[in-house]
Amino acid sequence: LSYEGEYTDDISFDASAREVKSKLEMLSTIAEVDVKRIDKYTGFQWVVSFTGNTGNLPLVVAHDNVFEVQSVETVGGQPTPLGGTFSLRHLSEETSPLPFDSSADIIK
Repeated sequence: LSYEGEYTDDISFDASAREVKSKLEMLSTIAEVDVKRIDKYTGFQWVVSFTGNTGNLPLVVAHDNVFEVQSVETVGGQPTPLGGTFSLRHLSEETSPLPFDSSADIIK
């Protein structure tokens, strides 16, 4: 789930109301929520009520994919210094060449 640009950790398809509440309240953009889980017999529905945020609030967004954080570490450079470029690829998408010392902001 995401709310105002922040994302929860992945949530199981059959998560309890308590689990969903806990994940949402970990976001700095959410003060407090009440969550109820309704068994629809073909799945579940969660009703989220904002109790700590006020006003006309944006919607919580559900995502049907799993987010992963992966890291790439380069080691070496002794005696030859590291240099050059690299690219990142996922499925059919690929970045343009990135400098070897790109910051996290550039890679995003």
